[in-house]
Amino acid sequence: AYLAKPFRRAQLEAVLRLGDPMGNAAPAAAPIVVPSAAALPLLDRLRFDDSFGDATSLQRTEVIELTLAGLASFEADHQASKGSLRSQLHRLASAVGIVGCMRLSAQARALERELIERAATEASPSLSAGQLEPLMHTLVDTRLTLKSLLTKVSNYVAVQETARC
Repeated sequence: AYLAKPFRRAQLEAVLRLGDPMGNAAPAAAPIVVPSAAALPLLDRLRFDDSFGDATSLQRTEVIELTLAGLASFEADHQASKGSLRSQLHRLASAVGIVGCMRLSAQARALERELIERAATEASPSLSAGQLEPLMHTLVDTRLTLKSLLTKVSNYVAVQETARC
């Protein structure tokens, strides 16, 4: 059964009660497909430069520092189980995608989609530590990459400031 937007809650519930009018069995749950480590770059420099090409070195430094703070916030919130994991993953995917951290963004989006799909059949969908492990490894690698980039950009800012004096 199909339902076009906009729809009312009652319409959605009616469609869900109908089930599959063709009598087909529900498809088996697919495993979570998280992009592999080699599939996407940790940091897509072209995307970063496209997004911040007109920014000064100081502004780029601020963007990188904010992204690093966002990574730390995700880790702290996740470990403290603050807020819903789905919203944490959504914020993480959006924040790092803007600066070009494509691998981490794709992994966070894949896990967020999994939680959305599970919400249709589970009251409190969750992910195991093993399912989150690849994302957490990528997060650590991304942090190191951003810190390396921050060092390069910060050194450039220091040279510019010295040249002005």
